Formats: sequence, structure tokens, C-alpha cells
Amino acid sequence: MNRLAVGFVAAALFALGANQVMAASTQIRWAQITGTAGVPALGKCTQPGYDDQCPSGTCECVEVSGATVTGVNGQVFTIAGSGTADLFLTFDTGAATPTGGVPVCTPFFAIAQLTTTRKGNPETETLNLVGTNCLHVTGTPGTDDPVVGGFGISNPPVPVNGGVGFGKVLGFFDIGTGSLSLTLHGPVTQ
Repeated sequence: MNRLAVGFVAAALFALGANQVMAASTQIRWAQITGTAGVPALGKCTQPGYDDQCPSGTCECVEVSGATVTGVNGQVFTIAGSGTADLFLTFDTGAATPTGGVPVCTPFFAIAQLTTTRKGNPETETLNLVGTNCLHVTGTPGTDDPVVGGFGISNPPVPVNGGVGFGKVLGFFDIGTGSLSLTLHGPVTQ
């Protein structure tokens, strides 16, 4: 009888361990967002959320509709899987850092509304982004200007099958063509 009880206890512990493996875990996760921006509009973006601010009072809103969201080659863990995103970026042009009368770095406040599929499950989540877009120092102005900043997964709205976390944003924004490429990575629990 004792062997039977030990067997049941061992099976129960094994099952609990298997459930723990399938539970949420925190990993450094990655995402790539690429798309083309529309023509900037005067004023801050009006989408409810983190993009709806303009501290200096002089801003431009840049929208990127239907951007592509993917993982990053060589990285196992993804923030959101694959799908699309709509981005709303408020560039605070009144707070731009000028050099010789030319704005060199412009801060931005943004949201990225992601609609993706990860591990076969549909996922929606909103990312809050903050950062700076600077003129390319050695290339043609407006061509692949670097973007540096950070992100956090917003709640509200509550993510559907999404995660909890934050991280870094690195990329480029070509003002001339509207081409945007952002790489996000950081500790995200899913």
C-alpha cells in the first residue's frame, strides 16, 4: 500500500512540475516593427494613450498604419509573435535640441497597438514608447536617423494573451521616405 501512495505522490509532484514549466516566465524577449509613416500632421497625436502629450506645446503627429511585427532573427523568445501594428508618434519639435539652428534630436512619445499571433494564439497589446530621434551625423540628413528609447507594455488596455514588461527601443526613422524600423527587447513575462 505504501508503494502505491508513494507512486501517487510522485505522479502528483511530476504533474505540478509540468504545470510550472508551462506557467508564465520572464525572458529577454524581442520584436521587430517595420513600416512606412504617413505625412506628419501638426499637433500631438489624438489617439488615447501615452502619445497624447506635447510638453512644449509645439508637436507633430506621425502615424504608421499596418506596420509589420515579427520576431528578431536568431532570438528564440518574442514579445508579440507576428502580425501588425499601428503606431502613433508625437514628436515634440518644440523641445528639439538645436545645433546651429538645426534641430538635431527630437523627443517623442508614442504608442504601438499590436495585433499578432504568438504560439498559435491571437494577441493584442499596446506598447508605450518614449525616446529620441536624432539626425544622422555622417550621412544624408533625414536618411536612417537613429531612434533610441524605451518601451513598456501598457495596462490599460489589458493585453489579450500578451505580456507584462519593459525594455529598450533601437532603430531608424527616415524622415524623407517615412521608413521606420524599430527593434525592441527587454524582460517580458508571458
